[in-house]
Amino acid sequence: MEPEFTPPEIFRAWSRFFLRIAVQMLVIAIITLLVLHWSLTGPIARMAQWIKALRTGRHAVQPTEEDLNLLSPFANELAPLAESMRQARAAAEAEARLRNINESQWTAQRLADHVRNRLNGSNLFVVSNREPYRHVRQDKKVKVTVPASGLVTAIEPILRACNGTWVAHGSGNADVENVDTHDRLQVPPDDPRYTLRRVWLNGEEEDGYYNGFSNEGLWPLCHIAHTRPTFRTSDWEYYNKVNQKFADAVVEEIAGEEHPVVLIQDYHFALLPRLLKDRLPHARVAIFWHIPWPNTESFSICPWQRELLDGLLGADLIGFHTQAQCNNFLNTVHNVLEAKVDWEHFSIERNQHRSSVLPFPISVELVDDRSLDETGMTAEEERSALLQELGLEATYLGVGVDRVDYTKGILERFQAVESFLERYPKYQGKFTFTGINIRGASLTAQSRLMEAAALLKEDQDGEPTAISSTSQQGEGCNFLCRHSS
Repeated sequence: MEPEFTPPEIFRAWSRFFLRIAVQMLVIAIITLLVLHWSLTGPIARMAQWIKALRTGRHAVQPTEEDLNLLSPFANELAPLAESMRQARAAAEAEARLRNINESQWTAQRLADHVRNRLNGSNLFVVSNREPYRHVRQDKKVKVTVPASGLVTAIEPILRACNGTWVAHGSGNADVENVDTHDRLQVPPDDPRYTLRRVWLNGEEEDGYYNGFSNEGLWPLCHIAHTRPTFRTSDWEYYNKVNQKFADAVVEEIAGEEHPVVLIQDYHFALLPRLLKDRLPHARVAIFWHIPWPNTESFSICPWQRELLDGLLGADLIGFHTQAQCNNFLNTVHNVLEAKVDWEHFSIERNQHRSSVLPFPISVELVDDRSLDETGMTAEEERSALLQELGLEATYLGVGVDRVDYTKGILERFQAVESFLERYPKYQGKFTFTGINIRGASLTAQSRLMEAAALLKEDQDGEPTAISSTSQQGEGCNFLCRHSS
């Protein structure tokens, strides 16, 4: 006879059975979790560390083959991505190294590539009063000279790089004999790289536009020098006439160009941007103002301030050396003309045309010291040869290189040398100051400086000082100042 179980016994039996099942399932779950953690979480963590290292640029150790096989779908996508990131980072580092190497060393090829990229297929036309090369007849021979000009030194490498055109006043006495029927020639003479277009001015035009309005009017006005600007109606008329003559020459050169870029230089051509923009609205016109721009009150001295400002605002871009000068210009326009001045973007809108006003500090290339192979002399030998050429005997030599102009402080420098030698007598007879001075913008200023320099030949105590003056016609003036005991 089979035993019979009471309901309580049956319940206890099923409870023990389910408890054993639950314990077994818990053990299986724990084991499964441990297996997953060991076989999956570890490889995922290691792959995450690999991706993080790739992203941050640190040394990245690729996961093991077992890890990659376990996560093969991810690995198939991540491996090419990792290689692309590695190549991109290597390329960026190589480019940065090249950039750092060339950061302070602009080569002709690098400049050419940069200019072509910026111009984007457009041709560049530069306009200035001074030409980069002059043909001068001396002793029945024609000599090619390069004017002493920071503008020429700074701008010419750009023209060389892009095979552009330079429009300038032909001021050499043999210039007219060395151009073609269109008043053009290729320069530099020994290695032609760009076109020089010469514009001819007669004596009255040059005197009125250049010596008169530009250099006796605008020059002292903008420098706020202690010399009152001189404005004559006749000079203003010549200024208009010459600006129109240059506009005609530029339009002739640009004929047929789809997207020309015109870069106008300096205060001689304040009217030219408007003249060009009215005739060539498709041209991109910029002007760089090489001298300071004064405050509004000072500029208001000019009787034709409105005409000058309107002419400048024909340009798409107006450049100055500093932000302060840009601010002065914006203030001047705001107070003189009806125009919208945007101080946030430093631009001016007038007659549905927008002109940007931005600072562009400009300088010239620093010439490295010449090597012994190039000169055949050491630095000490060169200094000795220079002193001998100047007829000097000096333990200490001071040198100044300037244009002869009242804004350069040349006379004040002479007086400072005198003061220095009076305060430190031990340097008397040992120190020599030499000034190499190029013919300046204003003939009046040059004559005044020469007269004042003559007065410095005797100091306040009546003791003579060795100051002499020499000059070379057409090239400049050399001042020599020396104090002897």
